[in-house]
Amino acid sequence: MTDSMVVAQLAKKIADLEERTKAVERGPQLAHSSIEAGTLEVFDEAGASVLQMGRQDDGTYAIVGTNGGKVVADTVPQEVIDQITADLELADGGVTEAKLAAGAVTETKIADDSISTEKVIAGAIQTLQLAADAVAAGKIAADAVTAREIKALAVTAEKIAANAITASKIAAGAITTDKLPSRTSRRWPTASTTRAATWPTGRLSVASPT
Repeated sequence: MTDSMVVAQLAKKIADLEERTKAVERGPQLAHSSIEAGTLEVFDEAGASVLQMGRQDDGTYAIVGTNGGKVVADTVPQEVIDQITADLELADGGVTEAKLAAGAVTETKIADDSISTEKVIAGAIQTLQLAADAVAAGKIAADAVTAREIKALAVTAEKIAANAITASKIAAGAITTDKLPSRTSRRWPTASTTRAATWPTGRLSVASPT
């Protein structure tokens, strides 16, 4: 091969490289490109697709290994996550009084019907804690209201039921003459009928029978 032939082949190769370089420069650059609703495939040396990035056949978008290709990522296996979750669960009795912040137990944290009688300290429920008309008859235990619980002068005439005051309720010597209304003199028959008890206007007087 003569020198002229070598020079000609070299010139041809240089020209071919220049065309390839121009094609690369004119083509889209991956760093500034995007794929719209498509898939980017990676092939191995034999030309087999081993990795697909982008839209999959089911319409989802993912990175999937194909033909034996594997996607290696820094992920935590589900069984490890499950174990961590189990380890972080609160043990029975784990929340003690010392773990509760001040004011942490609000109304919404207390379940309905969870506060029983033994949970209420003596004297905790005062007048201010009771709603108007909250203490109905059904809430008062038998024999709970004694003389000590009744305020002085609280039992007025309208509080006494009709016929509630019977003979057994009147103390000895409680009814004096000034408690009786003035009436016109009337006769009170006695067994002997020889003499009668009378009560003249103003006061009651009793005449002893003979």
